[in-house]
Amino acid sequence: MVTAEPFIIPLAHLAPMADFKAQASKADEYFSKGDWRHASEAYGKALEELVGTSLSNMELKDKARMLRRKAHAESRMQNLMAAKDHLDLSLQICERIGDQNGIADTYKGLGYLFILMEVKDTARYYLAMGLDIATECDDRELMGKIMVDLGNTEFFDHDFGKAREEYLLAIQYLEGTGNRNELARAYNNLGEAYKRIGDAKASIEHYNKCISMAEEAGDETLKAFAMTNAAECLAGIGENEAAKRYIIKVFEIFERTQDKIGLLTAYNVTATIAIAEHDIDSARYLLDKALRFCDEAGTHIHKGEVLRTMAKMYIAEGKAKEAVEAMKRSVEAFESKGHVKDAEESRKMMKRAD
Repeated sequence: MVTAEPFIIPLAHLAPMADFKAQASKADEYFSKGDWRHASEAYGKALEELVGTSLSNMELKDKARMLRRKAHAESRMQNLMAAKDHLDLSLQICERIGDQNGIADTYKGLGYLFILMEVKDTARYYLAMGLDIATECDDRELMGKIMVDLGNTEFFDHDFGKAREEYLLAIQYLEGTGNRNELARAYNNLGEAYKRIGDAKASIEHYNKCISMAEEAGDETLKAFAMTNAAECLAGIGENEAAKRYIIKVFEIFERTQDKIGLLTAYNVTATIAIAEHDIDSARYLLDKALRFCDEAGTHIHKGEVLRTMAKMYIAEGKAKEAVEAMKRSVEAFESKGHVKDAEESRKMMKRAD
């Protein structure tokens, strides 16, 4: 009678895998909360456990997923080249193991990254490729995520009606998927489209939907973004007290999660409120901080917006010459990355100030 020897998994192998799973779980928790700094650190530690050439396809799939998530976290902290490296490696792994959903998700990540880099044509190229593959795989969740970013490319081209339609389509795809974070993001961006169309009531309604969903999902950063956008919308229609109730809560969140775009946007919105209340010293302090963040992050579109607000501050002070100079710098910032319509808006404001 032949008996089989009992199969014993070596403890030396179990320990690293346990460390990997613990770090991956911790990273996913940080990621779902929008805590980019801690998410990136935890994904880095988890990835250190997945090294070598003997990884199974499942382990490689996990590695690629974490690389994409680490890339997203890095991009939100404006570490764009590090994000690009992680996405390139994810694409190599997914192509090697034939993971079509992973390839599509990586293309989505590259599209988002090039939006942040303000290279819209390249962003559209990757997003379109990702959408084709996601559609073939009938992955409605991924299709919805990609549609949000395609809407963002239309938004930055000032086609707010088309952006609204793509956000609405994204919501259709995302409803029922269980991904509350992405659905909340779609509602936030839909609120932005309504704001630019001029429908403040619809805008606030959709920001509040985002805030509620983000709270349910535990995504503090997304909640803070929606609150910042709501404050900007309310300040734009003269509802400064209501705006302050939203904006006062966001700084601690953005500072803790290291979301630099969130921080500089919050500085700019708070400065707008300060100008309306004739608190020029506070406005100047906030705008100087926002401009430093823009230069550190290398974001030209946000720099153009901050310089517009600075011009409004100078107008409130009766300093027409300084206002015109700030508007000229705003035009230069927008034009340096091809934001033609934003530049034209600044030119019109410059003529009124001159």
